[in-house]
Amino acid sequence: PRGFQIDSTGRYLLAVGRFARRKPLGAFGMLVIVVLVFVGVFAPFIAPYDPVKNTGVIFIPMHGDTSANALNRFGEKIVENYNNTTNKEPGGLCYETCYNRVKVAARAVGVTIPAWNDGSTFSIIWGTLIAQKGWEDVPDEYKGRGAAGAMAWKGLATLVDMQGIWRGDLEPGAVIQVWGSEADFENAKAGKSAFGHSFIFLNYIYSGSAITGMAIADQGYESGEPLAKNEWGVWIGANLFKKPAPSTGTPAP
Repeated sequence: PRGFQIDSTGRYLLAVGRFARRKPLGAFGMLVIVVLVFVGVFAPFIAPYDPVKNTGVIFIPMHGDTSANALNRFGEKIVENYNNTTNKEPGGLCYETCYNRVKVAARAVGVTIPAWNDGSTFSIIWGTLIAQKGWEDVPDEYKGRGAAGAMAWKGLATLVDMQGIWRGDLEPGAVIQVWGSEADFENAKAGKSAFGHSFIFLNYIYSGSAITGMAIADQGYESGEPLAKNEWGVWIGANLFKKPAPSTGTPAP
């Protein structure tokens, strides 16, 4: 029969084939190396990730904001403490864990918050302590707002409503109170049993430019995974600084 010629590519493939048959383990190792090199070179395209917005195909825990708000030293300290602690899920009651984290950070930045006392208005608002006789005396605008309401009542925070929370208005270290539904929220305000939760906001989670969730710090109930908006029916937050009042000065003529 008439012979045929093999070009350089064909000879290379034949050589690779003979090598694979003679030394299969060596061929497998070479394949692994090739795959690793390929993934390393093309990683930005295979699994894009923006470290600033924490966006991409993989969620990487990133707590706090690289573009810190100068007014938010208090909140940033809470997040810093959380990042540095080895006891991120201490258990216990959610509102007590939230209070303890805020108290430690407050001491570090020179902010005074009331000591915990089940009978005080501050603590009653913070823990939504509806069984305490002082609950009926709590101003309506702070009832059911938990830690957010207590810090705002004390003049140490600025409340953020549900729309603002999911618009991106929270700063790291903000305190949040959530309720399972609007009915739970109304029950709490009325001094009835309700399903809710209290925690610290760490940072937003993005998909592209859209906020899809947030990283939180609690006693261990929900802090392991990003928290999405639809997991709770009512959200109330508070940034731990007073929003500067708008200037009322009249421009000079």
